[in-house]
Amino acid sequence: MKQITSVSGRGVGMDVVKRQIDALRGTVAITSQIGRGTTIALTLPLTLAIIDGLLVEIGRDQFIVPMSVVMENVELHRSERSRNNGRNVIAVRGELIPYLRLRDVFEDREREPDVEKIVIVRHEDQRVGLVVDRVLGSHQTVIQSLGRFYKNINAFSGATIMGDGRVALILDLGGLIRHGGAVVPGARAASQKQF
Repeated sequence: MKQITSVSGRGVGMDVVKRQIDALRGTVAITSQIGRGTTIALTLPLTLAIIDGLLVEIGRDQFIVPMSVVMENVELHRSERSRNNGRNVIAVRGELIPYLRLRDVFEDREREPDVEKIVIVRHEDQRVGLVVDRVLGSHQTVIQSLGRFYKNINAFSGATIMGDGRVALILDLGGLIRHGGAVVPGARAASQKQF
């Protein structure tokens, strides 16, 4: 812009960026500290690519968690779920970590195992757990788009075809937390499920 106008310096350029990123189902996060500067983080969904993933199972279905966000796995015994006054949190080395039971999110009615696994992932500098039936191991994944008919499904960022011909959906961590009912420490309660 060559001339100063009534909208100069009012974030109009960033608004255009945010609209474009939103159209790609990504996010823009801006943090500022006085005297230290501003950090802008752009997150874009996965497109056709090859990633390392963690293959997990819920009932008879398999899903992929991008390995880049996975921190560790811990066990969740049936008895532990009744603690903490019904809140979905678990203590891991002195830190309370909220978790999201994917069986509940996906309304899976298969019999749940006595011991489940919590895959602890990092989302926006916080740790969140995803409860699954089993962790099957690492899997190199070719990501394929879900197509335009599924563009409003926020829980998945793509799919992959397994060696046996089955399709495994790739979890979109941000979408799961926003629409799955998880509560992240220091953040507002997430919205209701909207798949």
